[in-house]
Amino acid sequence: MGDRRGREHPARAGGSGLYHLAVAVPEAELIPVRLVNLNRVLPKDDSGARIARLPFKQPVALQEGESRASLLERARAAVVALDRAVLS
Repeated sequence: MGDRRGREHPARAGGSGLYHLAVAVPEAELIPVRLVNLNRVLPKDDSGARIARLPFKQPVALQEGESRASLLERARAAVVALDRAVLS
C-alpha cells in the first residue's frame, strides 16, 4: 500500500476507533476494503476522473470477549489479504 506520493506504508486497520464502533454498534458490519487506482480517479492534473476498483472482503465482527488488539489485528490482516489479491 502507498500514498499519493508513492511512499509505501503498512496496512492500517482503522485504529482503536474501529474497536469502539464494534463495541458501540455490535450489529454494524465492519467491511475491509482496498481502494485501487485512486491516483487515477483523483489525478493531480486536470485530465478528468477515471475508473477505480474497490475490492471488498467478508465483514469482520467483534467476537464475544475479544480484545481490541485481536480485532484490530484481524481487520489489518483482512486488508493485507486484499492488498495481496490486488497486486497478484
